[in-house]
Amino acid sequence: MPHDNPYDPASPNYHPPADTVAPVHASAGSIHFGDWVVDDRFWLSVTAQFTPAVHPDSVWTMLDSTRVSRLQQSDSDSRVWLTESEEPEIYANTGGRIEMLVGYPLTLRWWVSGGDSATSAPFYLKRVIYDLPAVQFPDYDTTLTTRQPHLRWDPYYDDFKYTFTVEVTKVTATNFRQTVFRATGISPDSLGCQVTTNLPLVQDPEFLYWTIGVVDDFGNTARSLEARFNVEP
Repeated sequence: MPHDNPYDPASPNYHPPADTVAPVHASAGSIHFGDWVVDDRFWLSVTAQFTPAVHPDSVWTMLDSTRVSRLQQSDSDSRVWLTESEEPEIYANTGGRIEMLVGYPLTLRWWVSGGDSATSAPFYLKRVIYDLPAVQFPDYDTTLTTRQPHLRWDPYYDDFKYTFTVEVTKVTATNFRQTVFRATGISPDSLGCQVTTNLPLVQDPEFLYWTIGVVDDFGNTARSLEARFNVEP
């Protein structure tokens, strides 16, 4: 019997369907960070990039038929929707433990004008990083005399591939936060990082703080407690 199915590669009449582009690419990650006020906090981070042909009005992360978190449109790219949140929906459905989502198929569901909706292919939260790194120098409420300090942290070990990310942030009197130095992809063997730009001089109530973060291959992060410090001329 000849193979005459156009979708059968063995058929002389084989005509595979044209390649199609998925309307959205989605990814999920976890953010674990230390907090001086409310102990450790865990956030779910979801990013969705739509093709130019899709113009959603509303986007949600779904676990089966349950809404997990609502995404917001990015200010810098209208095709990108994202969330980094502790929204009530997440905690109502995980008991406050987003690790309950690890390994379960998440989907995006979006709505367009007129009320029509569509659902993405499944994507997954692959890990929650539990152990936090710890800053060493400068420690909390330290005053420095150099604008390019060498930041140091305690040794950190885990059983997966990771790198470190260092951030220094300026906080203004109105609580506006601006990243003034950032270094990424730092080797897991490293215990310090040289600031290569002049940090701003600030006066009370303004201040600086820095953090050391662990980032795995899937974009999951664990960030230390913030260490507030100042720089004097």
